Amino acid sequence: MTTHRRWPPFPGSSLHFLFFLLSHHHRAHALIVTTIENTDPRITYLPSVCSNTGVLPSASCTAPWYVIGFPDASSGTVTSTFGPIPGEGNLTPQLFLVLRGTSFTLTTSAVSNATANVSIVASPSNVVVSATFNSAEGSISAVDLPPDQDVTLAVTYVSSPDGEPRRLDIDSVAVTSENKE
Repeated sequence: MTTHRRWPPFPGSSLHFLFFLLSHHHRAHALIVTTIENTDPRITYLPSVCSNTGVLPSASCTAPWYVIGFPDASSGTVTSTFGPIPGEGNLTPQLFLVLRGTSFTLTTSAVSNATANVSIVASPSNVVVSATFNSAEGSISAVDLPPDQDVTLAVTYVSSPDGEPRRLDIDSVAVTSENKE
């Protein structure tokens, strides 16, 4: 333990006042969390998305992504895929979102069980980070993002090695940023 002498009574209260001003000069930075729901137009799904009122894809929906009701989801729906549809071009489902913040968390549903490649690219620095994500885990996060750069989040469905369809549900993306006011 280190001990320090008390301040001498002089130079007086002016030194204490200066210390008070210096110690209270810095503003506190609050964190802002913005939740981007699965149907937010800032999220781009490729190929397209069908809106569906059922629990499973309907015969009229031929897109690999579809919106379904899911009571436990933050908005009551998830955007879901079982992967490429061979009769519709066999295109791999992907989503893209440009965000700006210090971190994000992508949340899936409790029944999501597909694997996805998750990549982020910061611009203009072109820093790229990628990871394979088992969506059954429920969420994936990235921290220490450059707060002054746009970050593109890309999620790509990965077909299972056994060829069985797996479900990838997107619930929401929570983005944390600093409020510097």
